[in-house]
Amino acid sequence: MEIPLGKKLAALRHQKGWSQELMAENAQINLRTLQRIESGESSPRGDTLRRLSKALETDLEVLFDEHMHEDPGMLMLLHLSVLSFPLVPLGNIIFPAIIWISRRDKTKYMQAQGRNLLNTQVVFTLFWNTLLGITMYLRYAKDEKQFTSYLLLSLAFLGFLNILYPLLSAWQVRRKPKRLMYPSWGFI
Repeated sequence: MEIPLGKKLAALRHQKGWSQELMAENAQINLRTLQRIESGESSPRGDTLRRLSKALETDLEVLFDEHMHEDPGMLMLLHLSVLSFPLVPLGNIIFPAIIWISRRDKTKYMQAQGRNLLNTQVVFTLFWNTLLGITMYLRYAKDEKQFTSYLLLSLAFLGFLNILYPLLSAWQVRRKPKRLMYPSWGFI
């Protein structure tokens, strides 16, 4: 049997040794709101849930497991949406971000999966575009052709990896939705 959200919050608060007043202060919410949530009189909305999870230093999934449903198909779509990057500039960030923002409170494992995926794609995009800029500068400003050929091959290889890895990730997440496929960079 699932533990109600209010009882989970109270248990996590007690583990930290916090009073309701301190918890409300740390989460930057009204004390009466916290009391209503813990007693089960009301259910917290998205922003309140995020504030509570941040104050408790825990993921949203831990707080409201019973309100989320497993949807491996949506997690697969999140990973596959990265594949838009060859066609849409920054599509590898924009489309996953839209899916993540709209589903992170509704789909189990979406919060962590989406956060790690987006962080990795931001790093990839910054690195790839920097390498592209250096390649273009060397090729056209310095007329360096041999070295830039290696850089172009590196760009093609990175692009290939950014196609292959999301495909493998989508396949893996279909079988094991809880498994985190991307490293945690800590930007988002």
